[in-house]
Amino acid sequence: MLQSTESELDLEIPRDRYGNFETQIVRKRERRREGFRDKIIALNARGLSNREIQVELTELCGVEISLTLITNVTNSVLEEVQAYQTRPFDTVYHNSDCLFVKSLQEGSIRNKVV
Repeated sequence: MLQSTESELDLEIPRDRYGNFETQIVRKRERRREGFRDKIIALNARGLSNREIQVELTELCGVEISLTLITNVTNSVLEEVQAYQTRPFDTVYHNSDCLFVKSLQEGSIRNKVV
């Protein structure tokens, strides 16, 4: 059984004596086509809860997806998200949408970024 973003497919893969046969499209022991993980992460990034993600994917793909799978996928990228959120910032920033205004401070005129 292979779950894709469009539907659920029942595949009949031929067996060979030594287990050397490789399909061209679906890898061995693959149960889900690429796209599920990306959709789960995208929906989670938009702020949907795991149950809301489950409902959305059921409506979009017509396939029931377990909350455990959704939790495992969102937890798998949690470290990356936390690393991104706590990354050090550069000391120099290049702003393209700011306005420099002259301001009088402590008796001298200084440029301020607004």
